[in-house]
Amino acid sequence: MPTRRLILGALLSLPLMGCSQDISQGDPPASSGPPQPTERPSVTLAPTPEFAAPPELRGTWEAVSDSGSNLVLVIRDTGYRLTQSSTAIGSQSATGRVEVDGDEIVFSNATVCNGDGRYRWSIEDDVLRFEPIGSDACPGRTGSVAGTAYARAE
Repeated sequence: MPTRRLILGALLSLPLMGCSQDISQGDPPASSGPPQPTERPSVTLAPTPEFAAPPELRGTWEAVSDSGSNLVLVIRDTGYRLTQSSTAIGSQSATGRVEVDGDEIVFSNATVCNGDGRYRWSIEDDVLRFEPIGSDACPGRTGSVAGTAYARAE
């Protein structure tokens, strides 16, 4: 037992590692009250845009146009990319903005033309279809969107 007391006594007399003040000498450190919690950075998620595409509409959709071109339509929160490819034209893509309000979608700010196109969209059995509401300012978009049955690719 005397050996244990010697070791314990030696350990207790060692200065504490990481202390900013040696409390074995002089007055104890001044206390400024209870310890304050460490401030942690908060994670702020970007708000969902007011007219973002709903989850069921987002994703990658594929179709074959009446002219035989392969079409890939990617819809994200507020944007889209439409790629058309065939042996005759190669591959061409256009990007732009989408706004969705209920069952209506507006395609706008396209990289290949100016003007909006408003459509009514529906999904049935993982097949996406668009029906034009009025005329689309981009005739090329109308040919790739209106009346085309897109199947979910993801």
